[in-house]
Amino acid sequence: MNIMNFLLLKKLIFIISPAGGVEIEEISKTNPEKIFQMEVDLILGIKAYQAKQIWERTFENSIQKPTFYDFYNLLSILNRIYFEQDATLVEINPLIISQSRLMALDAKILIDDNALVLHQNFVSRAQENAEETLQEKMAREANLTYISLEGDIACIVNGAGLAMATMDVVKHFGGEHANFLDIGGSSNPEKMIHAFNIIQSNSKVKSILINIFGGITRCDDIAAGLVKAIESSTLNIPLSVRLVGTNDKIAQQMMKEINIEVFTDMNAAVKDSVEKAKEASK
Repeated sequence: MNIMNFLLLKKLIFIISPAGGVEIEEISKTNPEKIFQMEVDLILGIKAYQAKQIWERTFENSIQKPTFYDFYNLLSILNRIYFEQDATLVEINPLIISQSRLMALDAKILIDDNALVLHQNFVSRAQENAEETLQEKMAREANLTYISLEGDIACIVNGAGLAMATMDVVKHFGGEHANFLDIGGSSNPEKMIHAFNIIQSNSKVKSILINIFGGITRCDDIAAGLVKAIESSTLNIPLSVRLVGTNDKIAQQMMKEINIEVFTDMNAAVKDSVEKAKEASK
């Protein structure tokens, strides 16, 4: 399937309701006839006849009715904002009628995180208002994906899927995660150094679990970053390491040279980390 065919299969949906309010989900269950949907072609945009149908249905019982031009113009603006700002949602609620003119009293725009590099104005505003932990700030500056959690087992993993699986296994063996930290798929040793520094800055952490499955990521590069991170800091937190995949034998030898055991089985590595955290908490 080429990209043009793919785009033709996708639709942008306008959802409009004269009922409005904060309980739109409840309205969809109790009064679905009061919610109107309009599919908009991604390439051709809003068609006048579509907007006319929705305009008539939305305002048929209104004492005041905006002109069709104002309504169509509003939908066209929302459509343009959606694409220009790489949004996943553009919402006006409530939209009121005052002297037959439409007025947006409140609005919300959600931006696709993957497109934020194109919208630095939004990034700077979000950072000014964000309530970040120290670790989240360090991760953002190092371009790492990090989420603070409430447990005491810090996880450093490559790939979101493996990170989620690792968290499930930690929970299965009775542990609690201190974070979600994905170093991504590259083999840059500096990422491991940054990750290690972030983890060690969290006083709640009782053990560190490193789970790497090397594909594009080379295990020996991860090991090189880990060796450098350990040598440049005082490691006083128990460490459990699993390195499997590309150049794993080289990585395992590098770890052996600094007296760190390397697991090849994920369950064994997780159980070791959970036990170390429990021991450190005594």
